[in-house]
Amino acid sequence: MKVEPGAADLLGIARETILSQLVPALPEGARYAALMAANALAIAAREIASPAHEAAERGRLAALLPDRTPAGEDAADRRAATALLAARVREGRFDD
Repeated sequence: MKVEPGAADLLGIARETILSQLVPALPEGARYAALMAANALAIAAREIASPAHEAAERGRLAALLPDRTPAGEDAADRRAATALLAARVREGRFDD
């Protein structure tokens, strides 16, 4: 399972696509809505990248993987924990 790009990265890619490809092609009346959507994506990306969001993610991983050392502040460690969680889901460990 590929964990990258993360949610904030995907939101950034979506925002850049809207701004670089869609906004220039839209009629003037629709541009405002597209720019509002791009701004909303930027806000969401900032929230997801916040320390509070990352701490909440570590907490969820710790709750789902109690036998594993809690995921540290390191993004690579969180990716490893997420990959382990995905493997366990595929194995059916959470089916009950």
